[in-house]
Amino acid sequence: MSANTSRSVGAGALFWALVVSASLVFVVRSVHAEQTQFFGVLFDDAYISLRHALNFWLGHGFNFNPGERVEGYTNFLYTALMSGAFFLDLPPELWIKCIGVASGVAVVVGTGVLARPLVGPAAGGLLALGLALAEGLPLFAASGMETILFAALLTWGFALVFRSWWVTASVAFALAAMARMEAVLVYGVAGLYVLVFALRGAVGPGRLRDGLRAPLAFALPFGVLFGGFYATRWSYYGHPFPNTYYAKVGSVSNSYERGLEHLQLMTSHMGLRAALGIAALAVAVWLLALCWRRRAAARENVGVGDALWPAQVAALLGACGLYLAYTIRVGGDSHVTFGDRFLVHVLPLLAVGLVGSLAGALSSVRLAVGGPRPSPVDTESRWLRAVATAAAACLALTLALSRCPALDRSFEGASGWASLGVYLRQTAEAGDVVATTAAGAIPYFSRLQAIDMYGLADPNIAHKEKPGLGRGLAAHEKMDMAYVLGRKPRYIANWLPRRGPVRIEGYRLAGLVRMDGSVIDPARVLQLDAQPTRQELTRLRDGRGAVPGRYSFALFERVSD
Repeated sequence: MSANTSRSVGAGALFWALVVSASLVFVVRSVHAEQTQFFGVLFDDAYISLRHALNFWLGHGFNFNPGERVEGYTNFLYTALMSGAFFLDLPPELWIKCIGVASGVAVVVGTGVLARPLVGPAAGGLLALGLALAEGLPLFAASGMETILFAALLTWGFALVFRSWWVTASVAFALAAMARMEAVLVYGVAGLYVLVFALRGAVGPGRLRDGLRAPLAFALPFGVLFGGFYATRWSYYGHPFPNTYYAKVGSVSNSYERGLEHLQLMTSHMGLRAALGIAALAVAVWLLALCWRRRAAARENVGVGDALWPAQVAALLGACGLYLAYTIRVGGDSHVTFGDRFLVHVLPLLAVGLVGSLAGALSSVRLAVGGPRPSPVDTESRWLRAVATAAAACLALTLALSRCPALDRSFEGASGWASLGVYLRQTAEAGDVVATTAAGAIPYFSRLQAIDMYGLADPNIAHKEKPGLGRGLAAHEKMDMAYVLGRKPRYIANWLPRRGPVRIEGYRLAGLVRMDGSVIDPARVLQLDAQPTRQELTRLRDGRGAVPGRYSFALFERVSD
């Protein structure tokens, strides 16, 4: 066995050892997050999707309420997978969390597979390990959100594209777009790469036709799968975008400031501000060095990998940049509620692109000053791989130290709302309607007709004009109490106000929900026979009342027509 072959076998063994270890670490951390953060409960918004899945299983279609066509979710593929729990007669929460953990393993392995040919096996394995150690990914896997599944599909889409598996990559991106439609943006960047890949050899008689085979193979499966899905959902729901879009997204002038603030918070929590700055400088140096080069032959081999290596790194960074620009355009997200999920969506692509840009800058500078042409086996290439490995180790450490504060103890809200939902299922009558600002667990567990007071699952509120939409708390700006009261729901469930009167005309304060705790128990609803004083309510809300616990969520019951 030659020295080069021996080194290759050893590097491969190291790579898979790191990737397998990272996968095991991710599974352990996800189980730990479940046992210490969620306790069998899903994030409240996951219950919105689960309610659509339940209604589908019951024969009412993917709708929030039977008989009302509304797309109150943004994650069709994930919602469809959720419905599998009902068809297989499995506990829905366990089924969904298993999907999250399996998706997380796919993210870890996919990151390694994507990174290995670009930055080397050691760096690829370290990046996979860094993602497994990042606090946010295991939390999202256990939360029941589609975040990790979406990230896995995007990661594998690029990994397959860079291996020229055009049809399989196209299917992966189509599934990603069915999980969240903004994947179309990332698919577009990947499509540009495929076009560059195809046309660079399509020079000469008859070669253009051969060069178009790759773009066609990449476009047709996506067009058939996603195009068919999109046309069907538009025909069924009657709108080009999900109902949530109309409830959340304002004009560019209203949204961009909140979007920029959200991006800054995400990069700060992930510890990536310095890394992004270094990457921007590396890309600038890289471009200057490429412009400085005079020899055309140097274009044949410019990095740790082959001739397409710079285009691949550019595609990754371009996809991340476009997706984050989209995040700014839609006004970001409710960071208090959802944390860093928009960054997690493209974090594997960003991690590989950051390390690749640094190695690319160093390689191009070497060539620009007339140095030898690097290749995967010479000393120069091994030096570049060492630099990439060091950069990957630093980035992995940064991710391991990152925090996701928004999801900390998020189970308390969901378990409290779930307890209220169970209580209503036991006490409400058939045909009762509940209006609530927490439209996940309460409607799902109560099985009542529900009004989402923020409009995510209510088309009347979502399509109502709202001046200044995009400047307030994302997904919590639109509300129409006149419309809600006009529908005369028997129950209204909302946060107990800190100031002002605690009353709704025509309703009485019927109960308070204990919002600290982890167990779903209808006994967490404190029934009220008499109206407490404002001082008593304040003490109950702050955990200083006559009964233990923080009773900060209120249930109102209609007393007159």
